[in-house]
This record gives sequence, C-alpha cells and structure tokens, in this order.
Amino acid sequence: MDNKEKDTENITEKSEKSDKPKNQSGGGKKSAKSGNAKGGANNSKKPEHSKNSKDGAAAEKKHSADKSEKNTAEPHKKAAHSETAKAAPAAEKSAEPAKKKKKRFTKKREFAICALSFALAFTVCFFVPADTFIANQNEFMVCAPRILLPLLGVALGVSAALILILNICLAINIKLWKIVECLLGGVLIAGYWQVMFANGKMVQITGDPTAYSERSSANNLNFILYITLIFVPLIVLIISGELKKGKRKRFLFTVLTYLSVIVFLMQGVGLVSRVAKTGILRTDDSRLDNYLSMEDTMNLSKDNNVVVFLTDRLDARWLEMTLDEYPEIKDDLEGFTFYSNNVGRFTNTFPSVCNMLTNCEYYGEDWVDYFKKAWAGETLPRRLHDNGYKVNMLIDNLVTYSDYDDIRDQCDNIHSSVNYVDFNYFGSGGILRTMGRFSLGKLTPYLLKNAFLKDMTSDFSGKFYTSTGEDVATFGGTVGPDTDIEFKDYILTHQMKAECDQKTFTFVHLNFAHDYNEKLYSFFDPDYNGEGINREQNMYGGFKLLKIYLDKMKEAGVYDNSTIIFIGDHGRPPAEIEYAEEEEWKTMLIDGEIRTSVLIKPAGAEHAPLIINHDAELSSGEFAATVLEYAGVDKSGFGFNDYIGKSFNDVMAMDNPPARDLHVYCWKGIGNIADVQKYEVTGDAADFNNWKIVERFGQPADK
Repeated sequence: MDNKEKDTENITEKSEKSDKPKNQSGGGKKSAKSGNAKGGANNSKKPEHSKNSKDGAAAEKKHSADKSEKNTAEPHKKAAHSETAKAAPAAEKSAEPAKKKKKRFTKKREFAICALSFALAFTVCFFVPADTFIANQNEFMVCAPRILLPLLGVALGVSAALILILNICLAINIKLWKIVECLLGGVLIAGYWQVMFANGKMVQITGDPTAYSERSSANNLNFILYITLIFVPLIVLIISGELKKGKRKRFLFTVLTYLSVIVFLMQGVGLVSRVAKTGILRTDDSRLDNYLSMEDTMNLSKDNNVVVFLTDRLDARWLEMTLDEYPEIKDDLEGFTFYSNNVGRFTNTFPSVCNMLTNCEYYGEDWVDYFKKAWAGETLPRRLHDNGYKVNMLIDNLVTYSDYDDIRDQCDNIHSSVNYVDFNYFGSGGILRTMGRFSLGKLTPYLLKNAFLKDMTSDFSGKFYTSTGEDVATFGGTVGPDTDIEFKDYILTHQMKAECDQKTFTFVHLNFAHDYNEKLYSFFDPDYNGEGINREQNMYGGFKLLKIYLDKMKEAGVYDNSTIIFIGDHGRPPAEIEYAEEEEWKTMLIDGEIRTSVLIKPAGAEHAPLIINHDAELSSGEFAATVLEYAGVDKSGFGFNDYIGKSFNDVMAMDNPPARDLHVYCWKGIGNIADVQKYEVTGDAADFNNWKIVERFGQPADK
C-alpha cells in the first residue's frame, strides 16, 4: 500500500512538472529530473506483474487528473506563454553583444577638414597673392622674401584656424559641421573659378576708374554664377539627404576632399612653373639703402640751369579746359609759351619717359633688358654730365629704370643710408594688407572687386617700408599722389639755394595730372568740402604746386637764368582701346586726338603772362635735342625718324615739318604692353582728320 501510494504521488508530481512552462527557471527542471531518477530507482526493485498493474491504475488516475485540471490550468498556461513571448526579444537583445557607438572624429573627416582648410587658406593667403607678385615683380619696391615669407606664414596660420573652427563645429553637431564644410567648399570653388576663368576683363591698377561696379549684363551674370557656385555643395547636401540621421552616403564630402587636394596641387604647380619661367628678380633689399634726394633739386646755379618738370598724363586738351576754368594760372606762368600742337610718341609712361631721357628706341624687349640697354647708351643725362652739368633726377624706379646701377654714373643725387629701412607689414598700406586686397580683388566677382581695389594706384608699394633716420629729402621712388605731396612739403619747408658751382640739369617726374589728388587740391583751396574734385580742380592743384617751386627760384635769383620746361610723358589714356576686347583691336580706331602739353620758358624770357601757340607742329621725340640746345651742348644724334638732331626751335623754323608718329599701347602691366596701333599726324593735331593709322600690331594697316 505504501509503495502504491508513493508510485501514484511520483506519477502525479511528474505530470504536474511536465505541465509547467518550458522557459521556467532551471531549478524546476533540475528538480523534475532528480524526481524521475529517484522514481526509476524505486520501480526497478518491483516485480514485473506488480509494475504493470500499478502502471494501469496510474494511467487511469492521470487521465482523470489531467481532465479535471485541464480547464483550470489552461488560462494560467496561456498567460505564461504570453509573458514568455514578450520576454523573448528582450532576452535575445540582452544576449546579443552591445553595438559600438559611432566615432565622431574619424580619420576620413579629419582628412576632409585638413584638405579643405589648407586649400582655402593657401588659395586666399598665398597662391593668388604670390602669383600676382611673381608676375609683376618690377612693380614692387621690396624683394621676394619680404613678400612671400609673410604670406606663407599667414597661410599656415589661417589653415590652423580653419581646422580648429571646423573641428569645433564637428564637436558641437555633425549637421553643423557638414553645413559649414559645404559653404567653405563652395567659397573655394567659386574663387578658383573666378581667378582661372572669369577675370579676363581685369585691368592694370593705375588709379583710373574701372567698370567693375557697373551693373552690366556681363557683370550681373558673373555675380549670379559666383553666388550659385558657393551654394552648390550645400544644395547637393540637402537634396542628397546626407543631413538626415542614419544616412550613410558620403560621396559629397569625398568629392569636396578630392577637389580641395586638386585645387591645392594645381595652384602649387602653377606657382612653381611661373617662378621657373620668370625667376626671382631680387632676393634682398640692398637697393633700398640708396635713394634719390630732393635736396639737390633745391640748389641751382647762378650760371645756367635747365629745369624740367615731367607731369604724368599732361594732356593738352585737359590743360586748355583748366586754363578756361582757372585763367589766373596764366599769370603764374610768366614768360612761358604753351605749345598745344605737340604729339607724344607713346600713350603710356613706359616707354615714354625712358625713351625721352635715353634716346633709345623700344622694340618690344623685356623691360629690364630695355632699361639696361637704354641707360648704357648715349643718354641725355650722360651727355649733360660729361659736359660739366650736375644732373639731378627724381624719376620713377618702376617704369624708367630698374636699378640704381643703371643710372649711377649719370645721376648726381643718389644718396645712401645704411640700415634705415623699417618694413610695414600690418599698417595702412602695408605688405600684408595690400597683398590681401590684391588677392580678394582677384577672387571676388566684378561687382565686388572695387570693394578691395578702389583707390589703389600704381605706387601701391610705396608704403611697404618707411625710412627711419635719413634726411627728409628722400624721394619715394615710385611716382604717385604721395610723392607729389612729399615734394610739395619739402619745397615749402626748405629754401632754394643758388650755391651750386656747376651748371645744373634737374628733372622731376610729377604725378598730378594722372591721378586725382584731393589732398593736394585741398591745400590750395581752404574752402574745399571734401566731396571730390573734377579734372580741372586736379590740374589746378598741380600747377599751384609748380608755382611754389617757381616762386622759390625767383626768391633765390635763379628764375631768369634758367630754362624751365613743363612737359607730359603722354596725353590722355586710350581707354577705348584698353577696355575693348582684343578681337576689336583689329578694326577699331581711337575715339579722337591725343595731344601732349609742352610749356617752355627760355632763360632770359620776359615776365609776361602765358602765351598759347596752336601752330607749332612738335613731337616729344624732339625733347632731348631741345634740352641740349638750351644747355648749349651738342645735340647731334638725338631724335627719331626725320627729327634726328632737331629741336623744337628747329621744327618751328620749317615750312613743312615731317609727320609725327604716335604708338598706341594697351597697358597690361609692368613688362607687358601691346603695340596695338601707330598713327601719323600732320598739321593741326587737334583736328582728328589729320590723323592716319599706318600700322596695326607692327604691320602695315592696309594689310
């Protein structure tokens, strides 16, 4: 009985254990296994017939028990199954290994940041300004290391700053970094496109007004394309969906990275190529220790003096208009005659001034080579110097000579002062500021260029250094508005002397007719309101400056024994040619006559108001012979074409003077001009009907 009851309990317990959920704890399973093992051990001890009868009774009891418990156990079973189903995903999730969190600062992102930062910083701060310098080295007063090394330092510093900024954006928010990266990439693309493909209409910096700010269709289109290029990467970023969370596309930033690298390498190779082709003209600033002194121009002789003021762009028609507006100027020019029918040989300062002083014809060679050839020959200063004259010149060192060694043996006012140069990098007009303006002027669209290039003149490098400790008589070197002011200040504060024991030749290059100089005009007009001046006011200020010098000569008693010449290197600029497309040069003509002013007061002339002569058919090619004639020196060999050995006075004595020639050049920068047209002029040069085009690009015009 006892055994039977125990067997029945074992069967019932086994049945209950089997009905429990499979996912119940392992402890329950272990208990069931141990129960079965125990039951098996007990049953193995019983006889066979007892086992069969007991199994039948247990089966019946199990069947009835299962049937009675079915209804009550079913709800619990379903609930347990439901809980098991819910718990399964969580168990599986907890069983899986934890996913790695995405890194924000990856190697690919850092490379993209560095590539863009270096490409943009070096484009703006080094490649573009350095290329500008290498291509125009003669326009810069300082040597290559003074320009290139500071630019390189700034480029590296800006690169580091951009890398830091982009990493900060990345740390704040990945979307913010993507947006900033795209905008900077767009700026790089737009700027590079502008420099390489859209700057064809940029003109040389001369101080003249430009058409950059005009709202023309071409300028407007250029601006629209530029702005579009800036936003293209950002637009692609938005459209591609790369800003959305979880997006894995990276093609845009891959493209930006490759573009950055390509732009950097292409500009680097281009700069190296230009250096290899052009070379570095100056590697030190030793020539800055020399300077032309204004002091010598204020010490003349009681014997004989020839004083020449060459005024840049002294156009005859402009002077006629100025005399009509300010007739009192005529009274200031006692003993002078204004020859309005003079024609200059060229339309640009180069080669005009060097040609007038050296009597050397220009045939299109490299400027430096031309300067060396011209000053090595039989020049006007050398012939005067060899004949006992002290020669004092204040001339432009960019378009008249290239080195003091060119003129040292024929110019007596070259002074030297060791270690007096203080370089200006960050101040107004300093090296880095000016180079930055050049760079941004080239990288921006036309409508924005004047924001950086407006008011810049050809003497832009005059403020790259300042002189410390030398006398105040130092001439700036590059002729411009500032040198006119410096000359005015010097002659105002210093007395004219008549103590030179030699006869003197003085040649001073002034700028006033070339660039509007409000500062100069306002000095002579205390009521000036600062709202800008016109051409006549500008010319008025210049002639008042000349009057100061003439009055100083009178005070020193050297006015009457001196021959004084005012002459232009050329007349008005041929803007119609300079702003035209090169294809138009083949057929177009200049819009009208170009005359160059000449005013002469011979020694011993009566103190009478200005006389105007419209008839004398003069050419600036006769200038050197005229100076030699007034100096009492042999003039043979000086002059050009049919005027060799002929002075202004010789031509005025002719019944039928030969035709005069004018070369129309298109100014493309220092060392780069195009001889577009050549005209012959007979009779009255003020009548454009007397102008005949005879050559185009050095070839007969009728071909």
